[in-house]
Amino acid sequence: MVVKGEIDFEKTIFPETGSTDGVIIDVYPKNVGDSDGIINVYLCFDPNTTKEGCQGYTKTVQAGKTADTPVKAGFKKEPGIYSIGIKVWGNDETRPGWDDTKKAKIWTITILGNICDWIDEVGINNITKTHALYVYYKSQGWNTIAQQKYSQLSPQPGEIDQSLATKDNALGIYYYSQAWLDLGNQKTGCSYM
Repeated sequence: MVVKGEIDFEKTIFPETGSTDGVIIDVYPKNVGDSDGIINVYLCFDPNTTKEGCQGYTKTVQAGKTADTPVKAGFKKEPGIYSIGIKVWGNDETRPGWDDTKKAKIWTITILGNICDWIDEVGINNITKTHALYVYYKSQGWNTIAQQKYSQLSPQPGEIDQSLATKDNALGIYYYSQAWLDLGNQKTGCSYM
């Protein structure tokens, strides 16, 4: 009887952007072993380097199943671009290497300080009504239609963090798309001229 862990890549979302308010990554571990048991989940910064630092979490998962609820791996960082990784393994296994594509993933995340950073990524002169609609749909939790709008964005920035997707920010972005900078600044708190 063995507990073996893997990442459920169909359920786990690997965000490309986050805010300084914090990022929560919902990691869904699955137990591909033949015994119920503890699955280890590590969230690591600077993975596969000498500066690697990890936070550990555990979840009990039934044999042959994916966890019903995710492990909420969270962190706070200053604005910037970070390399992060997730590792998953069962209690009966040794910690996997970063090259194990079923148990580990490394990606880059951009931490945005505020809505102005996201707008800067697009470019104030490149903002369109479609950018405003994307932020509005995201603010309402209409994720399917928000993703459809996101795929239409040109230029296409990283996905906006949920904490930055507010009605006021969407309205401010709409004002920017109309070149009404003062009104946009009133809604977003930015200072475009």
